[in-house]
Amino acid sequence: ISWSKIKEEAKHLMIEGDATVLLPLMISALLTRVANR
Repeated sequence: ISWSKIKEEAKHLMIEGDATVLLPLMISALLTRVANR
């Protein structure tokens, strides 16, 4: 449910893993992208 925020032709990605491992990695990647703007 994205309320039309995601384009229909957008690439889809499925990652299976433990949130205690993946969440810090995702936050780190996000902060790196924001810092490089």
